[in-house]
Amino acid sequence: GIFVSGTGRVAVDPDLAILRLGIEVQDKTVSVAHRRATLAMQAVAAAVKATGVQNRDIQTQQFSIQPVYRYVEVKSLEGGRSNKRVLDGYRVTNTVAVKVRDLGSVSTVIDDAAVAGGDDVRIDSISFTFEDPTEARAQARADATRAAISHARQIADAAGVALGKPISLSESR
Repeated sequence: GIFVSGTGRVAVDPDLAILRLGIEVQDKTVSVAHRRATLAMQAVAAAVKATGVQNRDIQTQQFSIQPVYRYVEVKSLEGGRSNKRVLDGYRVTNTVAVKVRDLGSVSTVIDDAAVAGGDDVRIDSISFTFEDPTEARAQARADATRAAISHARQIADAAGVALGKPISLSESR
């Protein structure tokens, strides 16, 4: 048998930006930190929606409330030193993924979110992709199959044998 592989690649212009925006607030109590984070995220969400982003395109990715500690040096009566963990407050983190379908508005969405969230906002990342990869994947699959058949024909011709129908095909990404 002749065993070959083929590669298919298709370049596709993005039609979607995914922004990871977040709020991070630290305060002395959970309730104050949570309230501040909630208000900041509400302001960010309102700013993002004002740019035309729909509710369905804003999705919570991560939410956490964590204690924050600091370490202080303590001297014993005997003169020894050690570190003591002291509760310093609580950190609330809330991160959302925002799908921006109008690529021309990406910078406006980022700018408006940054202003709305103030010092509590975090812009984690931006990535560009496309909504539906089905057609591009089908094209890449067809290109890979044609490339594999071409390689197999070259090998069969060089070996002076006839190329039969494929017996097995597999795909990996």
